[in-house]
Amino acid sequence: MYDVLMNIFKRRAMTYAEFWTWFAQHADEYSQLENDQDRLIGLLAKQFDKTDKYLCFLIGPLGEGAREFFVSCDGVRTYADRVREMVAAAPSIPGWKITAFKPPISTDSFTYDGHNMLVEDVYFTSERDNEHLDIVIYIPDYDDAAKERYAGLGFLILDSVVGEEATMNKIRYIEFAMLDEGSKAKLQPIRKLAEKI
Repeated sequence: MYDVLMNIFKRRAMTYAEFWTWFAQHADEYSQLENDQDRLIGLLAKQFDKTDKYLCFLIGPLGEGAREFFVSCDGVRTYADRVREMVAAAPSIPGWKITAFKPPISTDSFTYDGHNMLVEDVYFTSERDNEHLDIVIYIPDYDDAAKERYAGLGFLILDSVVGEEATMNKIRYIEFAMLDEGSKAKLQPIRKLAEKI
């Protein structure tokens, strides 16, 4: 019985190559994603989950006649090699660029678990140890009782400022703390973190 179930699961799983073959067949539809976004993203998410449930994807906006497909491990270092392997398996798809990891993005705010935060309100301090940084991120109204929510916001902001790969590989230690308005002069705006990487 166990062998039968394993065979069923194996038949249902898609290899990275099979996923990209499927995507290439539908690439023109996804180039015009806005025409039917909910349906197309839902279908893509199902196919992607069959391929690797530990990874996720983002599709960038149309620019200069092409779109970018980002494969991400959501900042979990354990799965970073899976991202690289999946991207390496992608063929050349006209009108598309397949990229490993989420890039830095320009945005003014993030919402996580119902809480909104302005990027300009976040500050940091850092210490360098050879190639790595240890940082403390200072967040307005930070509360240890809701540290998961604030950490979630903090990591979203880190990814936006320096990108997912740099967050994983260049930042060794991250701590979150409450921002004291009186100490801002001793801190640096989070947008300047990229200069330290």
